[in-house]
Amino acid sequence: MDIKQFLKPTWKKIGVFFVIVIIFSLTFFLIAGTMPFWYAVSSNAMSPAYHYGDMIFVKKLTLMS
Repeated sequence: MDIKQFLKPTWKKIGVFFVIVIIFSLTFFLIAGTMPFWYAVSSNAMSPAYHYGDMIFVKKLTLMS
């Protein structure tokens, strides 16, 4: 099988991809306790730590009072 044939999208590959994303999302939700857990930075307001287009992961924190 050559690379062009392997990279050609098929419904089976697309379906497997979405199943993997869903499993990853649910697993991360159980660990982090928040949903959605990733965001794309939409401006340079957080520069230099984060730049436009960066993906950031969020984890819910509980404060003890």
